[in-house]
Amino acid sequence: MLVDGLMVGILIVANHYHFIGAISFTACLMMSTLIIARLPMMLANLSGVLLIGGLGYGLNLDSGLISHSDGKETAAAAFVMTYSALVAGLGYRTTMLLGEKRKQLSKASDEIISISDKLRRYVSPQLYSRLADHAQLDLRRETQTFGLPSDAPSDAPSDAHRNDKALCNEESARKCLTVFFSDIEGFTELMDSLEEETVTRILNEYLSSMANIAIQHGGTIDKFMGDGIMVFFGDPSTAGRNVDALACIKMALAMREKLRLLRHKWREEGIFSELHIRIGINTGFCTVGNFGCENRMDYTAVGGTVNIASRLEGQAAQDGILISGDTCKLVVGKIHACRRDPVFLKGIKRGVEAYDVLGISNKKEKEIARRAAGISLTINPGLMDTNEAKAVLRATIADIESIETRRLEKTAVLRILN
Repeated sequence: MLVDGLMVGILIVANHYHFIGAISFTACLMMSTLIIARLPMMLANLSGVLLIGGLGYGLNLDSGLISHSDGKETAAAAFVMTYSALVAGLGYRTTMLLGEKRKQLSKASDEIISISDKLRRYVSPQLYSRLADHAQLDLRRETQTFGLPSDAPSDAPSDAHRNDKALCNEESARKCLTVFFSDIEGFTELMDSLEEETVTRILNEYLSSMANIAIQHGGTIDKFMGDGIMVFFGDPSTAGRNVDALACIKMALAMREKLRLLRHKWREEGIFSELHIRIGINTGFCTVGNFGCENRMDYTAVGGTVNIASRLEGQAAQDGILISGDTCKLVVGKIHACRRDPVFLKGIKRGVEAYDVLGISNKKEKEIARRAAGISLTINPGLMDTNEAKAVLRATIADIESIETRRLEKTAVLRILN
């Protein structure tokens, strides 16, 4: 490429610095350089042209290396035509090659997009997004390595890129996570009482709803285990331990409410099997990264924190959310919880401090108290489920009416006896 610049400089001197000729030669040089290389190379070639032109002028070579006599102008013109033909041929060849490459790349890109769209459903959106960003950054760097134009950032890796080593390589890292486990009660009985197609539809509808809720709250879906779900907060991105723990509890409450709505929907469709959820949540340090073999890798979290969360799920009440003391400490004042006696979990020698989550604390809403002889009623708007509250009140009214009926009957009997 640099020889081209020197050659154009010689041609300009040889043609007596003819203005049109110099412009033509320089234009051909710029075209050929930009087709093959980048802007810095074109600037280097132009510098070579100016250098040769300056030397020729200084050495008084403007009389011409190619004489005007003896038909030498014809030779000069032929030389110009030959050079132009070479440049045109090179440009055409390069353009054709680039066109073929573009077609191949477009086809390969469509195939990759199609495969990627299918594969993204097998990993959580956060992991898919990070993997895609990492691959795109590597591709841009490779493009720059081959000298192709790119609007990629500098070679210095970003913080997000550095933080993704455990995600994109076979490394692992210790991180503080809030781990969530859930399981459906009565699912085995449901499978025995319904057709397989119905069970499949119900399970997919349930898992799809739970996955959407997890994504909305920023959770990383680790895996589906039949009707069980594992989600963790704090990786690959975190908003802080306290925020992660509160987001996980809010997600659990939203899942429980969603399952209640699904039960109502399924009953309207003629499916009367009751499905209830159990949830366990724990916070602590885990080892998170790629685990598996060369042919099958799984990005997951392992450790005692994960085991405790799984065991707490098994100890939770029906539709209950059982959290550890470590999680509860991170959300003090932001939730309402009832402390349990320490629970002893399989594989855990010590008793684990546990709390039943009642709801999210709302300091703006005050409790409402109603009292009368023999009855006391307290309403907490932040914890109350209106539908369940109405059901409880209707049952309470029925009990009061039953008591009233018995009293009236007793009074009537006494009157008869008197």
